[in-house]
Amino acid sequence: MDDGTASVSAIEAGKQWPLVPAQHLDSSILRDFERFTELARQKGIALVGVTMPYIPKVRDTIERSSHYGAWKQFRSAETQEWIRKQGVLYFDFSELESFGGQPDEFADPYHPSEPAYIRMLLSMLTDERFRALFPDIDAHDLQERLKHATRLEVYRDKWPAN
Repeated sequence: MDDGTASVSAIEAGKQWPLVPAQHLDSSILRDFERFTELARQKGIALVGVTMPYIPKVRDTIERSSHYGAWKQFRSAETQEWIRKQGVLYFDFSELESFGGQPDEFADPYHPSEPAYIRMLLSMLTDERFRALFPDIDAHDLQERLKHATRLEVYRDKWPAN
């Protein structure tokens, strides 16, 4: 399993895809986002935003790096509140603890696996606003699926070596 070790030095150097090094959020992108959310409101479209998790080693390195000030600004309480004021139902799952995620539930350092996605969706369903948007999602069925979700380690010995 890729535990993120290979990514850490690249993150520290500010050269790791899919992370874009930046010291702050670009104001033109923020204005574009405001226009987007206003258009969605005008058309009666509900927006749900999700920040996906990275494995802890990668997330911690991003948090410590001097290259990712924009990430830190994005995760700040001020930006989180700004997103909510735009009318976005927002879930920050960048920390595993926020949804009961497990470090071994990743396909690689940047992509969660099926059990993690189920856990995130179950967490989202605890929010009445989300549940009202998606009344047909069955939390009990998801709990059952989580019990039987295939763990990635079952397949790891079958994957080709990098």
